Amino acid sequence: MNKRIFILCNILLLLIVSLPLLADDMLNYEELAKLPASDLLQHGDAHMKLNHTDTAMGYYIILAGKYNTAMDKSDKYLCAMACNSAAQIFHQKDNYSKAFELYLKGVQICERNNFSDLLAEFYKNIGNLYSTFQDFQQAINCYKKGLEFARETGNTKTEIKLLMNLSGISCYADLTDEAKIYYDEMMKFAGKDTLIEYFGYLNKALILANEKKYEASIKCYEQSAAYATKMHLAPRFTGSVYGELAKLYEKIGQTDSAIHYCHLNTDYSEEHNIMYMLVESLKSLATLYEKTGDKKNALLYKSRYLAVSDSLFSMNEFNKMKNTQFIYEMDKNYQKIASLTTDKEQKDIQIKTQRKFLFIISGSLLVFIIMLILVYTHKRRLHHAYKDLFNRNNELLQSEQENKKLRIEYENKLIEERTKNAQLTITMGKAPTPEKNDKTGSLEKENEKAEETTGDSDEIKLYSANKLTEEQKENLLHAIKKVMDNPAEFCDCEFSLERLAALIGSNSRYVSLIINETYNKNFRAFINEYRIKEAQLRLMNTSQYGNYTIKAIAESVGYKSHTNFIIIFKKITGITPSIYQKIAKEKE
Repeated sequence: MNKRIFILCNILLLLIVSLPLLADDMLNYEELAKLPASDLLQHGDAHMKLNHTDTAMGYYIILAGKYNTAMDKSDKYLCAMACNSAAQIFHQKDNYSKAFELYLKGVQICERNNFSDLLAEFYKNIGNLYSTFQDFQQAINCYKKGLEFARETGNTKTEIKLLMNLSGISCYADLTDEAKIYYDEMMKFAGKDTLIEYFGYLNKALILANEKKYEASIKCYEQSAAYATKMHLAPRFTGSVYGELAKLYEKIGQTDSAIHYCHLNTDYSEEHNIMYMLVESLKSLATLYEKTGDKKNALLYKSRYLAVSDSLFSMNEFNKMKNTQFIYEMDKNYQKIASLTTDKEQKDIQIKTQRKFLFIISGSLLVFIIMLILVYTHKRRLHHAYKDLFNRNNELLQSEQENKKLRIEYENKLIEERTKNAQLTITMGKAPTPEKNDKTGSLEKENEKAEETTGDSDEIKLYSANKLTEEQKENLLHAIKKVMDNPAEFCDCEFSLERLAALIGSNSRYVSLIINETYNKNFRAFINEYRIKEAQLRLMNTSQYGNYTIKAIAESVGYKSHTNFIIIFKKITGITPSIYQKIAKEKE
């Protein structure tokens, strides 16, 4: 009856275990791959707390597959953590090869990014894998590496766990002296972890058993069991103590005590559903009762052992099938995520290249804009400078026009006064002395003398000019100014020194010398100044000359070559005629 009930319980347990598979969350891996690394890890950890290991595995695998070298260092750290969590689930599902693969991937991520604190955890877990296969030496090597990293980074929590493992496994490897060293180092952290006192009793018992101090060892085992019960540690801790006590009593030949602790272990395992412990304790009871000659109990526990082992085997087979499919899906999704990650890396490289190209274009555009701004600023400054020159030239021109107007008015008044004086003289009966005879007559005489000395040297000409009286010079200069007051004369392209001399009834040499002496310039420079000033007036007169081209303005003031006009205009005013015309139009 008990046997049937027990089998039914195990079948029920089998159904309960299978429910997560039937109700497994259908994860959309492509959509989840878009989540940030922190969100994926949080979801995975949340499902682990709810014991939804399959769903948690999905999140961990996605995050592990997202790893790439272009990620932020913080995200790489989370990927390494995901590798560790996923590997632990594979370890629990007895898929040691996949667990080992993910542990190694995590180690590679940590070594590339100097995550020494995580390396301690990874080497601890890899050591646990070797311990499962009772490869104690490899396990010890991994634990030692992990211990170095834990101490290097100040990871006390992992350091304590590694010291616990090293102390215990050194006993299984018959390295009692090393076990003692690690035990002493572990006990230095007493009070910092609730498991230290438990493992303090348990590992001490193992060391004493190796030293064949069985009574002391048994006492330590009992203390560890009492502590586990007191601190409400996981059932496997108490069960492990009962199992070790049964082995120790069997080893020293105390069969009754061995049977007692086997029964305790059996009841405890059944109560807490620790199946692997139950199978081991039932098998030990069958063997022990057979040794004592109690065939009835031997047969009973043997049959129970076979039933449970068959049930456990069936459950393991079912889990294996489930895990095989699950692992296949996980691996497929892992590869898919890895492929997506590769595509993302290629896109990131492409984006970086495009960004670099865009940066170059932006830089070139910025330089171009700066150049435009500089050119614009320079043009504005130049335009202001041209405006200043225009205003200065305009002021000088207006001043000269005012002076010219005043001079003409003065001369006209002077002529009026002389006319009045002449009329008054006639009225009084006096014969006026022809003024022309004094001025023009003297000029004609001088002209005759100049003609006689046409072939003389420059010294003779200068001497002849110096022979003119101050009054004659003044009269000659007055006549020159009077002619030059008429733009129609000097704006004629045929106007020359000879024509000017003819218009004032004088000699060209006298005229040239008077211009040189008065204005300190030759006739060409003298006439250019008059023509350019007239050009300025016409460029300012936009109502009459606004539609004139520069060439037309040049021809209107006597220049046959508008190029020559532009050069002379800029030399005298400081700006070109086109700019002068433009500024004049702006001031309308």
